[in-house]
Amino acid sequence: MPRYANGQSSHLQKLVILGSTPRRGTNSLVDPNPKLPYTSLTNKGIDMTIVNQLKQDQLQARKNRDAELASFLTTVYSEVVTVGKDDGNRETTDQETIAVLKKYIKRADEMITILEDRGLMVGAEITAANFEIRVINKYLPKQLDETELTAVIAEIIEKDGFSSMKDMGSTMKILKENHEGTYDGKLASTIVKQQLG
Repeated sequence: MPRYANGQSSHLQKLVILGSTPRRGTNSLVDPNPKLPYTSLTNKGIDMTIVNQLKQDQLQARKNRDAELASFLTTVYSEVVTVGKDDGNRETTDQETIAVLKKYIKRADEMITILEDRGLMVGAEITAANFEIRVINKYLPKQLDETELTAVIAEIIEKDGFSSMKDMGSTMKILKENHEGTYDGKLASTIVKQQLG
């Protein structure tokens, strides 16, 4: 099984890179409108937790005899369910699942950046990273872009009368309570500092 340059295993070997159309907030090699080789339950409006969607989609991938996709979803599902099992043997919540999925996105984005810096625009490693991002994005809620996040933070600050850096913690708390899983934390922190500074 191929491995990333940093030693991480690659789950995919056969998909080709999809071009250079930029996706807001991540690497330019990632297709903004990915199409999976099956119909995910996340797109059918079925009311179930993300962890259950992962399980159902993994089973569907196996039924479709898509070994690479089934293998990747099995790995992701296993890591997600472990979070709940390690905390009282319960089901992993959507917010916990999103946190795990974002780690996959971050690792894959970092890998693509490393490979780009080395001048490696194609190949098994970059293909695998690209594919993982495409799959994971199907399970994440719509992410706020910088303009949208700035507007949300401005509304919080105005509504609650915040005016100085001492209010940063309260601003971030309200943002998390109302929009958890839909924004980049580092970007949010930068915007809050800019607006309160």
